[in-house]
Amino acid sequence: MKLKYLIITFIIVVYSCGNHTENNTNRYDLVKKNRIYFPVDESINPYGINIQFVQLKGDQSRLYILCNNNQLLIYNFSNRKLIKKIILEKEGNNGIGKANGFKVISKDSILFTSTFYQKLFLVNSEGKVLKNYSFKIDSLFTSYAASDLRHNLYFMNNEIVVPQNLIGNWNHISKEYFDKYSTTINIDCQTGKIRKTGIGLPFLYPNVAFPSFSFVQINKSFLYSFGALDSLYMLDANGKTKAFFAKTNNIKKLVNTKRRNDSSIESILRDKVKNGEYGNLFYDSFNKIVYRFYKVGEEKISNDYNLMDLNSFPPAFGIQVFDININKLADFVFPKETYYFFNSFVAPDGLYISANHPNSSDFDINYFCFDHFKIQKK
Repeated sequence: MKLKYLIITFIIVVYSCGNHTENNTNRYDLVKKNRIYFPVDESINPYGINIQFVQLKGDQSRLYILCNNNQLLIYNFSNRKLIKKIILEKEGNNGIGKANGFKVISKDSILFTSTFYQKLFLVNSEGKVLKNYSFKIDSLFTSYAASDLRHNLYFMNNEIVVPQNLIGNWNHISKEYFDKYSTTINIDCQTGKIRKTGIGLPFLYPNVAFPSFSFVQINKSFLYSFGALDSLYMLDANGKTKAFFAKTNNIKKLVNTKRRNDSSIESILRDKVKNGEYGNLFYDSFNKIVYRFYKVGEEKISNDYNLMDLNSFPPAFGIQVFDININKLADFVFPKETYYFFNSFVAPDGLYISANHPNSSDFDINYFCFDHFKIQKK
């Protein structure tokens, strides 16, 4: 996969000449079906770093939830019961550091990424590290894996696609260094050979201090969404990028360049809370649907508001829904302070969104709580 860099002139052309998504939003609804609960004990907060629905052999459906305390919870999706809790060690011969993402290969083989090491760790169902794979190569400017809800690990042929998270303060990185960054690297499972893949970011990207992106695999291509860009970008197996203008009318203003030259944490947070930002992408391979989440932004913020809480638990969000050809099917804004939308996943029967917003009247700290939605024609 040939590395393609998005440059400023390319983005300008995209806005004026790119493919536009067909608007079919008046013909579809995202319908709430029911609410489901997965119990947690008192040592765990009901928020996950990464959540994956997995269909194992023998028609066994499982929900895997990686928690902030280095525990992986495995639930029977059908009866909502906890099957197993894998405790991951941080240090020692069996340590993986702070786990920040995972990929289920089989019932007894799970790949983990870490915020401490530029490595992949193959772990069994007892939490024992079977093998680790280093991808630290200074000449390729490899970085720590950004394998969370926005960027999962993927398999492409005999390679593992690993999302990258550039090290350092984005405000003070030179253009020469910035240009060496790519969104992903590929690791050959047989030879261990590593190559840079994905796409790059332009140096003057609007949200340069935090150039967030999310991506999903669709067949042999990857679809990208960037936090401060309206368009979606499809990268095919030949390294060619196709842009789709996909602006939502529910965001008045996206996060901007203010933070690029501002070191004030309060100013950065205020800018992030006040303005909209595109977030997680999910591909529903069962129903051939793409979901794009976005934060609406709070225009009126009182000085006594807790900006950190507003940033961690945004009050308002929306979802764009696209078909596999990136035609827009729906665009919805959800009720305020109801959903913790960062914790969502897809299953064969639709989309599940966490109902664990801490300000919700229905919030129950004893459960991972999800509302089940399906896209339907009116």
